[in-house]
Amino acid sequence: MLSSKVVSRFALLDWLSFVVVFGVISCSSEVLRRPIGEEYSSAGGAGGSEGDAGQDGGVVLPDARYNFDANCGYHEVDARQEPVKIYFVLDRSGSMSDKVGPITKYASMRSAAVKLFERIGWRSEIGATLFPSKGGAPCSSGSEVFPLQKGDPKIYLDKGIQGPQTQKFAQAIASTPQGGTPTGKTLMDLVPRLQGLGPNTFVLLATDGGPNCNAAITCDASQCMPNIEKVEGCTEQVNCCDPKQNDTYSTINCLDTGTSLAAVAALAQAGVRTIVVGIPGSAEYATVLDLMAVAGGVPREGNPRYYRVDDLAALEAMLLKIGSEITVSCDITLGAPPSNPNEINVFFDQKIIPQDPENGWVWKDSTTIMLRGDACEAISSGSAGIIRVVEGCPTEGLKLSVGCKLSVSTLAGGAGS
Repeated sequence: MLSSKVVSRFALLDWLSFVVVFGVISCSSEVLRRPIGEEYSSAGGAGGSEGDAGQDGGVVLPDARYNFDANCGYHEVDARQEPVKIYFVLDRSGSMSDKVGPITKYASMRSAAVKLFERIGWRSEIGATLFPSKGGAPCSSGSEVFPLQKGDPKIYLDKGIQGPQTQKFAQAIASTPQGGTPTGKTLMDLVPRLQGLGPNTFVLLATDGGPNCNAAITCDASQCMPNIEKVEGCTEQVNCCDPKQNDTYSTINCLDTGTSLAAVAALAQAGVRTIVVGIPGSAEYATVLDLMAVAGGVPREGNPRYYRVDDLAALEAMLLKIGSEITVSCDITLGAPPSNPNEINVFFDQKIIPQDPENGWVWKDSTTIMLRGDACEAISSGSAGIIRVVEGCPTEGLKLSVGCKLSVSTLAGGAGS
């Protein structure tokens, strides 16, 4: 018979969602400056007094929540950026109840996933499926517990408060681990759900072992998971996945490499890349998880090719690193080439970012601005919550001496409130 350990593991019979603002500046003798947050009337004017220039002498941009003055020559340009979509596929098989240190593997994985949601939810869309399904059979395909949706506004993160969306996500992925590991079946069932969501869609698979639960396959001892894990009594001569040797053995504990690779390939064909994260217990299945990571399109550099942690304390940091890398782009895409590329300026909130190949921005092509150095780092760290791109005055500074009249429009939803 399989030991209790075997029973616990195996089944028996906004892209970055920031604000891009694009406007036009017509140079004149008048400089229009308004304090942050001041509402403008439909005529383009504002109540209250004018705002002041920034300490560096640059124009203090308004809050961009007003109608446009037609005399400024305003024309709208589509500069919208789609948020990255991260879809968690979390292993809740029986072995995830094993403790590695003071808490279970599942509790640690859940905590790390919630922290990632809290950190990047404001600039992405996040969803989750748990496998096997909650309340289902031991080998049932995973079930969605949290549809893709945006997280809490960034103000919650800035204040160190867990927002309502984060709380809902944490509750949705709460679960008692049990059952097998129907990884391939779960991923394949996600293809029609996730296809068509765009090139910035990622599946983040987190598991502690190899895939199984395919009753349609058979295997020899080398591909039998109890044998791979050296369960007592499972030897080269005793195939613990062969019911002919013992009626308590089952083929559903065969390593289901084929279905899992086919599912990852199908997701890739549908435009969805798969990131494979292995937590303690996954090392024995490095070969299949490496193959899945490569087929998924975003393997890590070096070996192993999948993202593996052998210490649960490192899991949160790894997920945060992965999340930051895939949700942050240092490219800003404009809907059309500007009439004069030498009259484009980029702002982070009210701070102007110079055209500088080291720590500012450069043109990547006629419609793409690429942030470099410190400017890119500011995006990665989340310190630049609102990005503005304006056209009309010479690049590298909107100085008061230029005398330009500013008109701007919000083209994407706010990220920071």
